[in-house]
Amino acid sequence: MPTLSQPLSPDAPATRRLHRLVLDSLAVARRLTRHAASSSPAAAALPDPVALQQWRADVVDACLAAVQQVPGVGDPQRAQRRSQLVERACARMLAQVERQESVSQTALCRELGTSQRALAYAFQEVLGLSPLAWLRVIRLNAVRRDLRRLARQTVPTDSIYDVATRHGFWHFGRFSVEYRQHFGERPTDTLRSLAKSG
Repeated sequence: MPTLSQPLSPDAPATRRLHRLVLDSLAVARRLTRHAASSSPAAAALPDPVALQQWRADVVDACLAAVQQVPGVGDPQRAQRRSQLVERACARMLAQVERQESVSQTALCRELGTSQRALAYAFQEVLGLSPLAWLRVIRLNAVRRDLRRLARQTVPTDSIYDVATRHGFWHFGRFSVEYRQHFGERPTDTLRSLAKSG
C-alpha cells in the first residue's frame, strides 16, 4: 500500500497527466476569474454544468490512474473498492458543502456503510489526504468563491468573517493562514483585487 513516504513517480505517464490537468485547471480558473471580474454580469456566469461535471470526472480519473501506477498498491480489487469509496464520499461531501450543510465524518461513514478507519485509509491511498483535510480544501474553495461574489457586489452584504464561519472556519487567524497557504493571497487581497478590477 502506498504511503506518504512512497510518493507517486514523477516519470509515470499517469502522474504527468494528472500534473498537466491540475496546471491546466488552475490556468482556466485564473482566466475565468479575470473574465468574470472584467465582463458584464451575464458573461460572468459559471461555465456549462456539463463541462464542470466532465472536468471533475477527469480530475478523479487522473488521480486514480496516477495512484494505480504506484508500486505495491497490492490487490487491484481492493484499490478499486477504495477508489469507489473515495469517489462516493467526495461527491457527498461536495454536495453538503455546496448546500452549506455540516459534514460529520461519523454520519458520512454511516451513509457509506464503512468505518472511519476504512475511509481514512482509502482517502490516504487514493488522494494522499485525510477526509478532513480534503473537506478543508473544498471549504476553502467555497469561501473563495463566496468572497469573489461578495467583491462584485456594490454594497457587500457580509464580512470575510461571516463568509468564513458560514463554511465552518471558526478560528479566523488559522483560517487566514490556511487561505494564504492554499491560494497565495490573503482573503482581503481576494476582495480588493476583484473590487479594483470591477
